[in-house]
Amino acid sequence: MPRFSIVMPTRNRGQLLQYALQSALDQPTADLEIVVSDNDSHDDTPAVARRFGDPRVRYVRTPETLAMPDSWEFALSHATGDYVTFLCDDDAFSPRLLSAVDAVIRGRGVEVVCWRRQTYVHPSWYVPEQRNILQYTRTTGGVTMYDSRAAMKALCVDLSVRQGSLGPLMLNSICSKRVIDTARRRMGRFFLPPSPDYSTYMAVLALVDRYAFLDDALMLSGSGRESIGSSSAYKPNTETAKEFAKEFKGKEIIARTPLKAMVPTNGIAEAILEVKRAMPDVLADIEPDWFRYYTACYAEMVHYAQIGADMAADFAEFERVLAQQPADLQRRVRTATRFVRPLAVFGRLARRLIYWRQPLLAQAVGFALWRARRWLPSVPLRGEHEGFTNILEASRNLDAVVARYDPRPS
Repeated sequence: MPRFSIVMPTRNRGQLLQYALQSALDQPTADLEIVVSDNDSHDDTPAVARRFGDPRVRYVRTPETLAMPDSWEFALSHATGDYVTFLCDDDAFSPRLLSAVDAVIRGRGVEVVCWRRQTYVHPSWYVPEQRNILQYTRTTGGVTMYDSRAAMKALCVDLSVRQGSLGPLMLNSICSKRVIDTARRRMGRFFLPPSPDYSTYMAVLALVDRYAFLDDALMLSGSGRESIGSSSAYKPNTETAKEFAKEFKGKEIIARTPLKAMVPTNGIAEAILEVKRAMPDVLADIEPDWFRYYTACYAEMVHYAQIGADMAADFAEFERVLAQQPADLQRRVRTATRFVRPLAVFGRLARRLIYWRQPLLAQAVGFALWRARRWLPSVPLRGEHEGFTNILEASRNLDAVVARYDPRPS
């Protein structure tokens, strides 16, 4: 039985899988298995998975096209390592990821370690000025121990992707197989729809007292036209988004939250309620902050409407559901959302002015940020300046980025 399993669910993205898989193979340890789980692909994914000829790689394939949570569950069922992490086909690991987290596991005696995700924009992205950029958020290299219950309650209050990134999403963490198997027994499965990363966040934290956060540049989270989350947030009704919805085969995706809108906050709240349903004895006092829920959902609905999605039915539902809430909550939500639409219109006009009407201004802003990169908390690094052309090369360059911008004491 290997110490580590890197599980890689993929579908019809062989051109990206080749980079992600090579970054997994860049891990120097032999005590590792890499499970490439093909969700019924019809491109060259099988050939890519077998191309490397490394005994650490194991290729499996679903018998039919599965919805994302089911695909991830199928992939997980083939992992045999003591510790399991997931790597999406549009992401990439630093070569020293496993050695760094193994040192924390052994040194801190924890079963769950998560790390900061850096971001990379693939050359396939919609906006030419944003392509092949590594957005580096400064790191310290330190390890912080977090109380699991406090982290769950913080997510319930904030209900945001930003808060979630500080905890053990399966896309930025490694977890002991013992904890995963316990969660599967309690819930019937590990990945619950519609947001399997956040359902696992809650399930894992419900079963451990604490976890370690490693503030280091150990992976890149990729954004491209092929990426479901970032692509849908930028441009609705893409083929990527349609394919994602079609895989659920008409099943109800949002079942427990008051609203049904397919926006990030609603997915996070649904995940919290799903895990609470499965573990009522552990999560009796865990509940989403409903004021934050309504205000954040509304802001996200406005965003999707601004980028072209038909949200009329969602806004009507919002008004209908809010009218059924306590008067004080209604008043607070309406006050907080009063200026969301006007501000969104202003922001959209500003972006159009910069990127569409004045491309030279956009280039000037980008150049100014690049020149000020040594003083910014988040540094945009262009591949043309740093010497990388894809996410694999950028992931191999992470240590050089850290050495330049956040040198560690020797």
